Amino acid sequence: MLDGLGLNYNTASSVDTLHSKYPDKFIFESESSSSTSTRGIYQEPNNLNTGENYTPGSMGASSYDNNMASWTMPGEYGLKKDRDRKFFIGEFLWSGIDYIGEPTPYYDVFPVKSSFFGAVDTAGFPKDLYYLFKSQWTSEPMVHLLPMNWTDYQLGEEVQIWAYANVDTVELFLNGESMGVRTFDHKTTLLSGVNLIVYGAPAVLISSLATSWSFCVATATRVPGSNGMFQVRCNLPALPLGLV
Repeated sequence: MLDGLGLNYNTASSVDTLHSKYPDKFIFESESSSSTSTRGIYQEPNNLNTGENYTPGSMGASSYDNNMASWTMPGEYGLKKDRDRKFFIGEFLWSGIDYIGEPTPYYDVFPVKSSFFGAVDTAGFPKDLYYLFKSQWTSEPMVHLLPMNWTDYQLGEEVQIWAYANVDTVELFLNGESMGVRTFDHKTTLLSGVNLIVYGAPAVLISSLATSWSFCVATATRVPGSNGMFQVRCNLPALPLGLV
């Protein structure tokens, strides 16, 4: 008998059932997650699965980790499934990079030809999913805000902001005004952040991360009316924390 078992796209309950049958075996996921996304596309953050959008010119998959095929699961779900089971030794994310072929969810729609599974797109640019996994797999202090792209929103429209981070507190500022603080408390708070209103004037949205004793990272993104993004880092240590 082998020392371990490899699985693809299994639910937490099926993993637990298998472990109860083979308690002396370690388990890993040889293909995991496969949530589909398009860099810069954001749809219905409160919807667990946005499905296909066949609007002409809009064949993209939402980057709120909420676009799934029938067999796939959110990246967050896969990370939590791994985190909460000592016998579960890890996962191989499918896929690290988008590739030509298997253009799920638009596999029968011309001229779509590239996959949407990757944490990085075919041009080599990280998607939001990349930063979700980075927040759990690096000890370097980091924060990532999404949406990365606000061009799909109208001035005055409410936008839901999420933060992927590996320290315990995130505070959002809009034009110098605090929009709220979220503390990453294991298993009790949500990953998604606060809802904000996009104002009529050009704005700068800033997030700062801190441990209980030191400032760690700040990142700022210009929102409608201006362009560009910048990031400020400091070299103070932070305590990596898990998903919540």
